[in-house]
Amino acid sequence: MDIRKFNRLLSKAKYDKQAIEQIYMEFYPKIVLHLKRRFGDLAYIEDAAENVFLYLLSIDPWYIDYPTSWLFTIAENDVIDYLKAQNRELPLLESTTVPCDFDHEILSSDMQAAFTHLDKDVQMILYLHHWEGYSHEEIAKELHISPNNVRVKVSRAYKILKKYL
Repeated sequence: MDIRKFNRLLSKAKYDKQAIEQIYMEFYPKIVLHLKRRFGDLAYIEDAAENVFLYLLSIDPWYIDYPTSWLFTIAENDVIDYLKAQNRELPLLESTTVPCDFDHEILSSDMQAAFTHLDKDVQMILYLHHWEGYSHEEIAKELHISPNNVRVKVSRAYKILKKYL
């Protein structure tokens, strides 16, 4: 979903059931997957993902430049607040690392072999862009590099993968 469409739907969310439903259908699975990778198999994750959409209904809309990372941050903060209230320690997983089981779940064997020819930082950028759906700008903001640097790394990664496939 592009930024303009997201913001248009967000502005209608309070009075148009279909608008919030479209946002929900697009982002709920991504939020749940992101939270499971970030916090492990925690029972509260689905509640936190649903709380994001309740939050969207309670705010006055404004223009959101990076909807995916904004929604992920809201969900992460909700889980962190829950864990603090339960006096539980936060897991040490990093939100910007490629999961250990990533190769086995998503990639074919040929793609796994080609993927090993990429540097770890390029693997992470490609993972965030292609599988998590982050835009170049969102990845750049998360990793504290320029969006142009992200574009170049993604482009080079695709060329390397193409060479080995």
